[in-house]
Amino acid sequence: MSSLNRLAVAKNKRKFHAFLKICKQDFSLQATSSGPLEGYRVLDLTRILAGPFCTMLLGDLGAEVLKVEKPGQGDETRRWGPPFRSSESTYFLSVNRNKKSLTVDIKKPAGQQIVTEVKKLLC
Repeated sequence: MSSLNRLAVAKNKRKFHAFLKICKQDFSLQATSSGPLEGYRVLDLTRILAGPFCTMLLGDLGAEVLKVEKPGQGDETRRWGPPFRSSESTYFLSVNRNKKSLTVDIKKPAGQQIVTEVKKLLC
C-alpha cells in the first residue's frame, strides 16, 4: 500500500470505526421477513440483473441482505425505465426489496478494507 493510501486510510480511521459501530447496531439479525433462511446474512456485491434477482430471492426467503453499490451512482438499474417511482425505476425497487444498502468504492484500498470488515461482521 502506498504512503498516500495509508494516509487516506489513517485519516478516515475514525470515520471507518464509527461506520462499523453503526453497522453492528443496524445490521442485526432482525430479518424483514421470516422464512427458512432467517438468521442468514448475505453480502450482495452484484449488479444489473441476475445477481440482484438471486439475492432478492434469498431476502424473500428470510435472509438479511446488505447490498454494496457504487458511490454517487448506485446500481445502474436505478435509472432503468420507464416506469419510475419518484426518481428510481420500478425494476430496481422490485429486485432490491428486503435489502439494506451501502455505498463503497471497492476500486480503492480503503473501500476494499471496508468491504472486508463488513464481511467479517456478517460471519
